[in-house]
Amino acid sequence: MLNVPPNRDGLFSAEDVASLAGFGAYLRGTFTQNLAARARADASHVRGGNDKQYGPAHLLDGRADTYWATDDQVTSADVTIDLGRPAKSR
Repeated sequence: MLNVPPNRDGLFSAEDVASLAGFGAYLRGTFTQNLAARARADASHVRGGNDKQYGPAHLLDGRADTYWATDDQVTSADVTIDLGRPAKSR
């Protein structure tokens, strides 16, 4: 929630619009570089005993139609993403 209400005319103030534009530019800049592009993912549990169809590598493949999953009864699991080197955004 950005807490940017319209004024009495139903419009956003110029200051709020400028602030939102700056925030949008900041977000785009922050996520421009994929720090995990060459990373490796490991999980404490994978659905089906380690079925590659549900493996943690899917978290990093950039595809919307793949995913990591655990068995239904698992209520707590961990994923570790190893970047292979120290990394920071520009």
